[in-house]
Amino acid sequence: MTEFAGSSTLLKDVIWKPGQYDTSALSGITDPAAFVQALLAAGYPRDGTMQALLRKWIPMPPAVAARGVPEQAFYNNLAAYKADLTAAGFVLDTAGFIADLNERVVMPLQRAQAMVDSQPYLTRLLSTVSPAEMTRDPIFALNGDLPDVSNLHVAKASGVCQTDGTIMDLRLQLEDGQTLSLPGVTSLYGNMPWPYAAGSAVKRIELVGPSGPPVAVAGSDVVRLDSALDSLPPQVVRGMAASATGKLAGGDSGCGCALSPRTPGGLASLAGAAAAGLLLSLRRRGRRNRR
Repeated sequence: MTEFAGSSTLLKDVIWKPGQYDTSALSGITDPAAFVQALLAAGYPRDGTMQALLRKWIPMPPAVAARGVPEQAFYNNLAAYKADLTAAGFVLDTAGFIADLNERVVMPLQRAQAMVDSQPYLTRLLSTVSPAEMTRDPIFALNGDLPDVSNLHVAKASGVCQTDGTIMDLRLQLEDGQTLSLPGVTSLYGNMPWPYAAGSAVKRIELVGPSGPPVAVAGSDVVRLDSALDSLPPQVVRGMAASATGKLAGGDSGCGCALSPRTPGGLASLAGAAAAGLLLSLRRRGRRNRR
């Protein structure tokens, strides 16, 4: 599924911006609790990399671990374990921590931001694949003929509001005019019911090449064409699909399908899938697979 395709300017200064992480401000701090508080106040990432740095440069004393103190509790309240750190002979290597912080956190973010800024166009894709389909490698191809895809979507909701915050007989009107009805009680902040009484949510299945528009695949041809991809080049299979529909508009390999919006995980959420040794791009109604 293409979640976004358009100008990369929307990520300007999002990953990193000049002056965001001033490690020199940490250089005079020798107390581990104050050092960690300074990291939090400066907004450094709270991720696995930072956790690894804390373990390396402020290791939990064995005596603390022996008391059954969880790692999270230790690092969330270092001031409470100052005596244990002192007894273990711990001295914070501020310069070493800062050097590692620059190398493993700050500089990678700077490089990531520079990489995004150097490219004028950005595409965000989402795909999932089941174990049974993991028999072919995905193929990514550029197609400059496809339109932009916005990451902003609006659905108009109507229904009867209940006193407990739920909505009775919710109706959603999507951007393309499609209307989904969810009879009964719906909680906007919990699991949403499946809006289809029966059948598949797939609206379109298409093969997309590196140029030109997609080629539609009839539902009755899906199994045949999917099997053909085991032994035939993608462009040949695309030609087979075109011959079945009487239309071929340039291009080569690639495939995709569009899903009707579904809601088990929230309003208008979508599930993706990958299959057939090619990237099976799951697209919203009215949206196209993209470069």
